Amino acid sequence: MKRSFVDAMGPVSEDGPKAPGAEAPGAGAATATPAPAAGAAAPSDNGSKNAEEETALFVYADALMQASGDKEFLMEIITESIAEAAESLAKLKRIFGSDTLPAASTVRSLAHSVKGLAATFAFYRVRDAAKALEFKARENEVHTLVNRPEKKPATRPGDGSATLTRETFSELSELFDVVIENFRDTIVEIRIRGFAVPAIADEVTAGDG
Repeated sequence: MKRSFVDAMGPVSEDGPKAPGAEAPGAGAATATPAPAAGAAAPSDNGSKNAEEETALFVYADALMQASGDKEFLMEIITESIAEAAESLAKLKRIFGSDTLPAASTVRSLAHSVKGLAATFAFYRVRDAAKALEFKARENEVHTLVNRPEKKPATRPGDGSATLTRETFSELSELFDVVIENFRDTIVEIRIRGFAVPAIADEVTAGDG
């Protein structure tokens, strides 16, 4: 069975790669948080992550960290990870281009795949957009379980039985458009930086934007 680069390289935080050995000081010990100076802005919920990183299309330094500083290896895995993400996006594009309502779990699973690849290789806007799509699909699954008719057998998220409603399908379609828009902009940024972009990435964004 083919393994993705995300599988091969191990789990990665949704917030992106972390520096090797980066741990909280004094494992298990409480760390006091200094009070902000008078008039100072309150820290964001994202801790040390700044607003610039939150909105970055691509952070090269973070991606290079995932490749252990090997620039040639990064060139290779970026191209292959873009192709892998594009394959999932192509499936989603076919889903949202059809009149047939899909299972919520199908949308969730594909969005999760895109989110994982984007987080691993520091495509932060794609990561955030795919995360929003995944969570909305999961929300529909949970809603279906909670509100199922009493006579129907219990199901669980991920078993493919929670079919989307037309209204939710429309909402998810709009979220998918945001993923595609950010993916297209990321491809432009990747090309500017000299990375090779597979044809499928252009195909999946063709006609959008």
